[in-house]
Amino acid sequence: MSPGDCTAFYDAVYDGVTNSALQGGARCVVAFTDGMDNASEHSANEVVSYAISKQVPVYIIGVGGSVETQTLRSMANQTGGQYWHIDDLYDLEVIFNQVYAEQMQLYVVEYESDKSLDPYLTRDLTIRVDGGSCRGEESFTFTPVHSLTEEEKSRSTRYELVKGVYSWEEADQKCRDMGGHLATITSQSEMDTLTKMLEDNDLKYAWLGGYTSYDENDNVYGHWVTGEDFSYEAWTVNEPSRVDADGVSEWYIMLWYLPDYGGWSWNDQRNYPFPANVKLEKSAAFICEYEY
Repeated sequence: MSPGDCTAFYDAVYDGVTNSALQGGARCVVAFTDGMDNASEHSANEVVSYAISKQVPVYIIGVGGSVETQTLRSMANQTGGQYWHIDDLYDLEVIFNQVYAEQMQLYVVEYESDKSLDPYLTRDLTIRVDGGSCRGEESFTFTPVHSLTEEEKSRSTRYELVKGVYSWEEADQKCRDMGGHLATITSQSEMDTLTKMLEDNDLKYAWLGGYTSYDENDNVYGHWVTGEDFSYEAWTVNEPSRVDADGVSEWYIMLWYLPDYGGWSWNDQRNYPFPANVKLEKSAAFICEYEY
């Protein structure tokens, strides 16, 4: 892959906070940048407010002379994190050890709320600690997220099918908001499981958690959102094509059913392919995967 000139740093940190907030125990985001943000949909203030609401501190590492040091330092400090500017990558070991030490000193506080209320209702909390010579008090707004039931904890992997017309990016975000990720396929057994799920629901098209990239020689490389190995492949004939018939780039992997090409297979699609292919709308979905 070749780097471009766009830096969506704020969006990356926002997504990092989303993923971190779904985890149990101590949690934080460590972000690294060597340039100024010029492509984000979220602003620095939005990221700060979001991180504070989720109680996720953001630690930021800047390198080089193009970073917005003042903005990055303010973001980190407001969320309870810290900012560093480095000239040598070997400094990262010291920074990571410092972040780890801080996280190890945190406590997790559990409480029981009024069962008559919506369990995911945003609420204001005040925590007071009185340990003799050690006293403290903190008030903040907290929005609960789903935690696993005992039955869910007993499963290693669970899939959830969501019907409807969504862009790949919307589907990806919704899965992460629900505590999972778009489903990945790394074996024939996983392929069989997901295709049966679609068949049982009379659906023929579903987003997967995969995307592609290309080098200057047009060689294609597949990637799963989880970082899993991409050795298993089930592309349709002449796919991935990289571009649609009208010249629009196609990056995202869709599982679909084509009787003339042997049934179930993969195709690369644009982020929102439905206006260009109306038949997809009538039988579309995405599949979320939860791993415990």
